[in-house]
Amino acid sequence: MKKFLNFFLIFFSIVLLVALSRFNYLIFHTIVELLSISLGISLLFFTFTKIKINELTKFEILALSYAFVAIIDLMHTLTYKGIGVFNSITANEPTQFWISARFLESVSILFFTLFFHKKDIEKNIKKLFYFVFFILLIYLIFSILSILVFDFFPICFIEGYGLTKFKKISEYIIIFILLISLILSKNNDDGSFHYYRYAIIFTIFSEFCFTLYKDVFGLYNMTGHIFKYLSFILIYRYVMVNIIEIPYSRIKTLNTQLQKEKQELILAKSEAEKANKAKSAFISNINHEINTPLNAISGFSFILFNELDDSEKKELCQNIFDASQNLYKIFENLITVSEIEIGEYKIEWNNENLKNFIETFVDVYMGDANAKGLYSKCELQDNLDKIIPVPTNVIGIIIANLLGNAIKFTDKGFVSFSARLEENFLYMNFKDSGNGIDIASYSDLINPFNIGEYYLNKTHDGIGLGLSLVNKLVKLMNGKIDFNSKIGEGSEFSIIIDIDKGKYENQN
Repeated sequence: MKKFLNFFLIFFSIVLLVALSRFNYLIFHTIVELLSISLGISLLFFTFTKIKINELTKFEILALSYAFVAIIDLMHTLTYKGIGVFNSITANEPTQFWISARFLESVSILFFTLFFHKKDIEKNIKKLFYFVFFILLIYLIFSILSILVFDFFPICFIEGYGLTKFKKISEYIIIFILLISLILSKNNDDGSFHYYRYAIIFTIFSEFCFTLYKDVFGLYNMTGHIFKYLSFILIYRYVMVNIIEIPYSRIKTLNTQLQKEKQELILAKSEAEKANKAKSAFISNINHEINTPLNAISGFSFILFNELDDSEKKELCQNIFDASQNLYKIFENLITVSEIEIGEYKIEWNNENLKNFIETFVDVYMGDANAKGLYSKCELQDNLDKIIPVPTNVIGIIIANLLGNAIKFTDKGFVSFSARLEENFLYMNFKDSGNGIDIASYSDLINPFNIGEYYLNKTHDGIGLGLSLVNKLVKLMNGKIDFNSKIGEGSEFSIIIDIDKGKYENQN
């Protein structure tokens, strides 16, 4: 429907122009030229817009060339016989401007046909654009000066005689250039290239008509202008399709794809959140269901341990008690990870002497290290000796996991811990001479769902949640972890966390 409407409007405009030529040829000539000129000048505005957004292509160069052709055509229109804009102007000057414009048009078409089908032309398109602009500007100035000022442009029309030999030869040269362009362009695979080729054909017809007329108000002159008008419409259409419609269509398609992907992501996020909540609820429920029997097991094993006299049975009760406590810790870590992931973990702030709190906590684990025959060292700076709001559950979990792992994976040598306070930042360092961790696998170890072969081949207990939990807590406390390790020589973790309670009020 749209194509039919466009065809009807063009056909109707041609009918009106032909009828107008019968009524007043001067008005016809002015209107038909201004229509072509307006199309060419409008391309210039679109080109300047593309320059501003830095999206130049080969089509902007073609548009620029036709804009300069339109400017010279404007000079042709203003100097046309009967317009009266310039004094002492004959029919020769507008004909000279006509030849100048058609030479520029044909050379621009040939240049576009020969060079702009190459894919590598886009690499230097900006430099080429400004180079072409500079050449076109020089050509425009030369045409105006040679015709209106210095009068050395060859004569093209003589009153009472008609076209000069130079004019006719020039038209044939222009036709020849256009024919070459038409032949060379036949294998182009551009989807809209038929507009370009038809524009060349109509331009050839136009030029052929202008080799025949003797009267500037004659039939051949009128027919030539109609063909020229059609060629400008087709060039305009070709350029607009490639600099506006095709990019817009691509953007529209991309936007449609992005909207579709956005909806898919929203749906996936919603499903993931539902799954996360279901997982959290499941872990919470199973944690409750398991804690109850675990507490019973721990309690009964403790009672039996105290009531039994047989050392072997007491050892079995101790093993039961230790296993139940380990299982309890595992589920505590699971529920903590789950709460952090869904944003329901609560930081517990308590007014404590920071040094005493850390020291009491560390001493428990250092006792385990000493019992294992390891050298233990704890250094706490004096600036920790102050009562402040302390995230006790966070610090406790970090120390328990990192110091616990250090002792667990160190069979000989040492484990050390140090801490200091700088402004609101708590610095903690954990170091051991244990098995060490392959740095390449560290990213796997901090992911509880991608623990890999490290834990399949491990010789110590645990399910690999420790490092993941610490990593999540450090991020929650706006901190960071520095990690260094070497297989067989030990590991070192440096932790920084922000313990300014005021920054976490909204989280609680």
